[in-house]
Amino acid sequence: MLFSPGMIPEKVNIVFVSRTSVCLSWERHPYLEGVPQTFKVTWGESTGQRESITTDENFTVLSYLRPGTVYSISVYTVIQSTGQESEPVHTLVCTKPSPPERLRVEKVRRRSVRLCWDTPTNMERVSYNFMITHTCDGEEPRELITESNSNTADLYDLKPGMEYSFSICTVLHNDTRSSACSARAYTR
Repeated sequence: MLFSPGMIPEKVNIVFVSRTSVCLSWERHPYLEGVPQTFKVTWGESTGQRESITTDENFTVLSYLRPGTVYSISVYTVIQSTGQESEPVHTLVCTKPSPPERLRVEKVRRRSVRLCWDTPTNMERVSYNFMITHTCDGEEPRELITESNSNTADLYDLKPGMEYSFSICTVLHNDTRSSACSARAYTR
């Protein structure tokens, strides 16, 4: 059987995405059933250097990635007997951003609080905002977006003597969100 460079891997699926890794799988081309083959996977940031691995399996985990970063991933079929490569199949994936850390409630007053948090780790050169959500029993959650250069926020119009739940997450401009960091406090 002749190998056509068009016999690319099919249906690349992103199985899971974390802050620093991506697991992906793909289907072998049906016309290459029984033909000894490997797969070459390359990946990199849009402006960065590309890395490459070769695997016998039709899945792999890419590790040591940067949080909140878009990666371009390409998968090639390689025929073992000749080393001939197919055309690649491409996909884009964005790793999850790092969350803010150590959310603290300070300056608690009757109708306002100040929230403070630590900057997310390994997010240099990534553009993001923070989404703050707060709620108390019987109220709809309220959301507030703040800029990434801030690590404090003052929340107003709270009810006196109520327990509030606060959470904050990192949000990328493509709406990919980190896990949330939470805290609780009673207003005075």
